[in-house]
Amino acid sequence: MSRQPKVTGSNYHPLWRQISANWVSMNGNADTVSLCLETIWNSPKSTTTGYRAVGASLASAVQVYLAERTVSPPKLPQR
Repeated sequence: MSRQPKVTGSNYHPLWRQISANWVSMNGNADTVSLCLETIWNSPKSTTTGYRAVGASLASAVQVYLAERTVSPPKLPQR
């Protein structure tokens, strides 16, 4: 991991604005918490079925992570 962001542009790929982190960055706003979960694209498992399996696994892992870290909402003052 690098502490410096990877900056891409038109020299990277003609569709660079539609690629993962670039799209997320350009389509969020100040109220958005965004993240990008990337998957390998040049593998024999890079098929619709393979991507669906990866997506299901990622979703399951995020659900488990969030469930383990559930924070109770703050108690509101009684009136």
